[in-house]
Amino acid sequence: MMNRMKNKLTVLGALLAPLAANAATIGTWNPAASPGDDGWTVNVVGNAGSFYPGNPASNGGSSNPSPLPDSSWGFWSSGGSVTATWEMVGGALAVGQSVTIGFDNGWIPDGSVVSLAFGSGGNAGITWSFTGGQANYQVADASGVTTTDQGWTDFGMYLTLTLTGAGTYSFEAAGDTVNYSTTGTFANSLASIDQLVFFTNNSEGGNQRDVFLGDITVVPEPSSSALLGGLLLLGLLRRRR
Repeated sequence: MMNRMKNKLTVLGALLAPLAANAATIGTWNPAASPGDDGWTVNVVGNAGSFYPGNPASNGGSSNPSPLPDSSWGFWSSGGSVTATWEMVGGALAVGQSVTIGFDNGWIPDGSVVSLAFGSGGNAGITWSFTGGQANYQVADASGVTTTDQGWTDFGMYLTLTLTGAGTYSFEAAGDTVNYSTTGTFANSLASIDQLVFFTNNSEGGNQRDVFLGDITVVPEPSSSALLGGLLLLGLLRRRR
């Protein structure tokens, strides 16, 4: 009897392994402290920095609404740059899982860059960016750099990356004035992603050029399926006793 029970638990454990592997990535993250003290690694070069709380509606035209929370992380630069990295402590995305992050840029001077990369090990798999002086946002992945049909906006947006297979993805940028989606293959031969990397070097400074991040959500579709399958199996095993 003991051996039969051990075998059943072994089978159930194997089914629930995906849940355990990704458990820490499940849920929603919102800023509750200053950048660098709230799950991110922040690197500042020159005259630049970050702050909390920040109101995303304060950048750009200043009166434009934003879908991000009123208290988000703010990043500024005046002759310097900021790089901020968030590690998905529960491990890389499983196939079918998505990560979403709120992203709100203000004015971007000619030649300055604001970007958000989804990557792993310091390598970018896909990057969403805007370069001052251009008209539209760009996406970079294994196929190179693509200029999208999405024009600049300071109304804010949500960026969603879904792992569709080993090394493949679907991506969506959505907001009041944003509607863009694409699919592709990660750059740098990445199979999945476990990092978000933000960068800004808005060299002219001023609150109109601040950039805001917040409201990160990881959707645990594969893990939920594994849990449901495991519970169903456990029920069957119990009925057969």
